Amino acid sequence: DTYYYIVRAVLGAKTDEQESENQDQVSITPKDTTPPPAPTDIKIENSGDGASVVIAWKNPPADDFAAVKIYRSEEIGVLGKVIESSNVEEKFKDTGLVPGVDYYYTLTTHDKKGNESSTKLAFPATGRENPFVAAE
Repeated sequence: DTYYYIVRAVLGAKTDEQESENQDQVSITPKDTTPPPAPTDIKIENSGDGASVVIAWKNPPADDFAAVKIYRSEEIGVLGKVIESSNVEEKFKDTGLVPGVDYYYTLTTHDKKGNESSTKLAFPATGRENPFVAAE
């Protein structure tokens, strides 16, 4: 939405007001800086082949939701690199993983204007037994 304004100065009491001519019209279009909500119900499961995991989630119901972005790191607390940036399928299989290595995933959403949800969540996936517990 764009908003239009015309400004005019008014001087004096109610009985003897003086008004200036209208100034040139100006317009303003507010910039969207609000990110969509983050994905929910994130689950990470071992694929059973020892070299991949399947990540599943629920997309937010936001009108301007565009896609989910997935980051992977081998170090907790580090966002890592983007391994998927335009997923709307609510599922992703990450392949080529090395058994025994810890992997940390962060899922975010972004909208059509490029606003990205929080990157503070990280979920680990390792080659160890029962590795899928949310990191703090």
